[in-house]
Order: sequence, then structure tokens, then C-alpha cells
Amino acid sequence: MALYVYPLGGTQRITLTATNLPTGFYDAYLYGHGGPGDGYNTAFSLTSGSVLHGTRSTTTNTGWQAPPWAEGRQYVRFTNVLVSRHDPLVIHADRDAQYIPSLNAIQLVRRTADRFLVFPNSLTFRGLLEVVSMTDTGVVLRHSLDGSRVTTNSLALGSILTLTDTTRLIVQAFESDIPLGDPIQRDYVLVPPFDDEISWDW
Repeated sequence: MALYVYPLGGTQRITLTATNLPTGFYDAYLYGHGGPGDGYNTAFSLTSGSVLHGTRSTTTNTGWQAPPWAEGRQYVRFTNVLVSRHDPLVIHADRDAQYIPSLNAIQLVRRTADRFLVFPNSLTFRGLLEVVSMTDTGVVLRHSLDGSRVTTNSLALGSILTLTDTTRLIVQAFESDIPLGDPIQRDYVLVPPFDDEISWDW
């Protein structure tokens, strides 16, 4: 943490763009704190393709000056970021408490080589449920809602699928009509409301 870069000439942002990364899900560890002065922290934002993963800041407390390194002190972490080899990963380091950002280090860890995400996993729900999907560029997700086999003629899965009834969702990824891996199955069960005056969340 003794060494860092910062922008000159009054610029208030550092931008880093990574291209041609192997497709998969990544964790990004972004270190940013200058000094002396506890307020020289950094606000990081991360965008993968067109998906913004929010903004997180390092601390303005004295704990940043000594190891062990801890999330929220010297660095912030973005988890389960789907990165496509076709799209850039863009990191912005912006000023936070003080007038200038600092960038000490970056670590990118690929957790899986998966090329798509369907979330949440199987569960029960009341009313309606939104199923979210993300895909690598060039990959098409096709699906069925009755547990039947998915083919190249099956409907494409949009980024959000709204369910209002019990559903067995089968999803298969294709690239140029070639299946990618095995199909995945999600079971979503609509349950009736209970008139017991106990909240559903509880």
C-alpha cells in the first residue's frame, strides 16, 4: 500500500479497460488508498460489457495503513462478474472523500469458465418470480417451461423471465446452433398464501 498511481492535471478518474479476457465468472479485487491522510480513499465501479456492477469504496479510517488486508479497508471486491471474451471489462477509480483517486493494485480471479448464468436456483415463491439470465456474446439461451427437451427451435430466453405458476425450466446454451455443455434445470414452485398472520419472509 506504499505505492500507488493517481491522475495528474486535475482529472478525477482513472479508467482501466481489460480486453480479450477468457470468458467466465470473475472476482475483482481492487486496491485503492493513498496517503498520508486517512481520507485519500477511492470509489471503484466496474462494468462488464453493458452490465454495471455498482460502486464500492475503501475506508477513510486508520485501518488501511497496516495488514492484514481486509475487504472494505484497503480494497473492495466485486464477485461473480460474468466477463465475455468479446466485451471489455472496465474499471473506474474515482475520488471519494478527497479530491483525487488512488490505485494501488488489481487482482482478477476467474472462478469458473461458465458462459451463462440463470438465477435464482430452484425455489418456492408466492405471486410471481423474476428469473434473471446473463449470457456471453455469441451465446443464445433457449428454454422450455414444461421440462421438455430444448432444441434450436425452442424460444430464446430473455434477460428477465417472469413466472406466475409452478414451472420446470430447462435451459440450454447454443453457439451457432451447437450446444454448449449440458442443459440445466430449475424447478420453481408456486405456493398458496397462508392465512396464519405470519409473514412470508419470516
